[in-house]
Amino acid sequence: METKHTPGPWTAGRLPLTDSPIVRDGCGCPVAKPGRDVIAAPGSVADLQDFANARLIAASPKLLEVCISLVNNMAVPCRSIIDLRQITANAKAAIAKATGEVQP
Repeated sequence: METKHTPGPWTAGRLPLTDSPIVRDGCGCPVAKPGRDVIAAPGSVADLQDFANARLIAASPKLLEVCISLVNNMAVPCRSIIDLRQITANAKAAIAKATGEVQP
């Protein structure tokens, strides 16, 4: 399946001067800037929500990749347990990236 979005991986970060959230591609180019018209105060609910949105956006390419892999592998009968374990590990990593949780 060919996609039309900027290739991943994407990372969530903050702009140097304003500390506003930003999503960048692997080359450091901006992909998205979630936020509001007015800069939210650092640490405020709005700021934390904006950064959570940035993390979710940054995880999108990996989440899409895992979904495509899952669909493709489920279409083939008798997939090995090793394949399914790898897909599960990839899904857990993508979820951790999206939620900002550290994976064990």
